[in-house]
Formats: sequence, structure tokens, C-alpha cells
Amino acid sequence: MKLLLAVLFLSFSPPLFSKGKATSEQAKKRLVYYYFDYIVSKRDTFSLIIKKFVKPTSIISAKTPMVLKTRINNPQIKNWANLREGEKFRLYVRSDLLDKKRVAAFYRDRNDNNARADKWNYSLFYALSRGSLQEGIPNSNITTESSQDSPLTLGFSTLKKLYYDFNYSGSLYLSKLDGGLSDQNESVPLPWEYGLNSYVGYQRENWPLEVYTGLDHERFSSYNTEELPSGEPLESREHTLTFLTLGISKRFEWFGKQFFGKASYSSTVMSSQSRPSKINPQEFEGTKFILYLNMKASKDWFYHGLYKQHDLEGATSLQITRVGLGFGYTF
Repeated sequence: MKLLLAVLFLSFSPPLFSKGKATSEQAKKRLVYYYFDYIVSKRDTFSLIIKKFVKPTSIISAKTPMVLKTRINNPQIKNWANLREGEKFRLYVRSDLLDKKRVAAFYRDRNDNNARADKWNYSLFYALSRGSLQEGIPNSNITTESSQDSPLTLGFSTLKKLYYDFNYSGSLYLSKLDGGLSDQNESVPLPWEYGLNSYVGYQRENWPLEVYTGLDHERFSSYNTEELPSGEPLESREHTLTFLTLGISKRFEWFGKQFFGKASYSSTVMSSQSRPSKINPQEFEGTKFILYLNMKASKDWFYHGLYKQHDLEGATSLQITRVGLGFGYTF
């Protein structure tokens, strides 16, 4: 009986070992690598990127061959533990770890994002704001302080990516102002304010900030402060100014929230007024400074805040400071 078992074992052993060897060689031949050109987005980490391409059950470590191959073939990436938005690299994935459904989902999402980027993006927004005006008459000690609050500002903005790292952006707003209140507690009705801008922006892939330039055009109201000493009643005058603007902007993440910030400096290139001053007909000229911050609340909704300051010289020396808060919807 023992002899019979031994003979059977010897008879079947060679084919079993031979078959195992062939299977191992075939498996090695089938283990090829696929590569994918990837551009790092916000919130991306190396491990999260890998998960977009491999099977859920895959166990990946720093010593996994596909990870080593990816790092070796991308010497331009200096810090894999802290990938920066916009960096490009080629990801290598071993065939036995590749998840075709995840790869298909990745390309589908990327195509959707590219299609959205090529289209015009639009936003509607609302804000309320508080404005304060400080005016002084040149060559005198006469100054006034007043307020111009807006319970309602409605606006529209647009953004489109252009070619060669350029983009276009623009916006339009209308603001309803409460009656201005001077330091003599006199109320003066004020017309609606409006403003519009048109910018061209530019940002290279390795730049931390975007730079933009363009024109701002706006209409606002001030008071006839310089006429008051001569006995004129308090009233408002409308001023229409066009500015040449230079600014910077940046998208960033903070405490898990996505933000977009801008800072700009503008100088007047054109100016007009509804009527000249009876004391000094000079039109306002000067500068404007803006800080803007936008925080995403959800996929389409956002909150935003604004600080704006005008420093102007004309019939009076005028400083206007305005702070606003609001929300908007992107579509």
C-alpha cells in the first residue's frame, strides 16, 4: 500500500511543479505597467491620487514597485508628501492592481471639468455694506464725516479661461443707498450706485499667485462740503470715475475650506461729475484699494466679504471706506 502511494506521488508530482512554474512565468509576463499623466488639484495627496486608479483591496506602501517606479520617473517632484496644486507627474500603475472602473470614472470627471473650464462661468451675488465718508476742504480746517449704508447690492460676475494661461473676468453691481447722514444729522437722498469692471488675468503653472489688470468704472455720490461755509444747503453730487487696475489673486485652502482672495490697486484715468462745485470745479482724481475674500459654502454657493477704500482729491479731499458682506450662487 505504501509502495502504491509512493508511485502515485512520483507520477503526479512533475506535472504539478511544472504547471506551477508555467503559471508563475505567465503571471510575470502579464504584469505590465500602465501610466497616467496627472495634474495635481486642491486637496490631492499622493495616496489619494493612487486610490483613484487601483482596486479597493490593493495594499500600497512606499516600497510598492509602482510607487518606486513613479517616484524614480518623476524627478521634478521634490516633495511627494506635500504635492502642490498644478504640479504634473506620470503615475505608473501595475496591471494586476488597476481598477478599470475607477480609471473610467477619473477620465469622465476630468472631461467634465475640462468642459466646464472651457465654458463661461457665471455668478449672481448679494451684499450689504456700510460706508463712511471723510471730507476736508483744502487749505482749511473744515472737515465733515458722513455715512452711506447700502442694505441691497445685487451683482453679476463672469469668468472664462482663455489660451496660454490667460483668463477673462468681469462683474457688474448696483447698490441702493440709504439717505446719507452728515455730522449735522441732515439726511440727503442718494441715487443708486453702480460699478463694473473688466480684467484679463495671467498665471503660470509654477506661480503662487495670479496677476490681473483691466478697467474699473463706477458712479458714486459725495456732498457739497466745500459750499457749506458760503451758506449753500447740503446736497449730493454724482461722480463717474474710470480706473486702471492692477491686482493679484489666489485660490487656497484653510481649515478644510476653499477660499479665493484678491487685492487690487487702481488709479483714475477718467473723471466727470454731475455738476461742478461753485467753489472749486476740479473733478475727483486719485486711487482705490480693494481687498476681497470668497469662501465656498457648497458646490454652487459661496460667502464673500469686501473692503474698499477711495482716496480722492478734487473740490475736497475725500476718503471713502466701505465694508461689505454677502453671499452668491455660481452656475
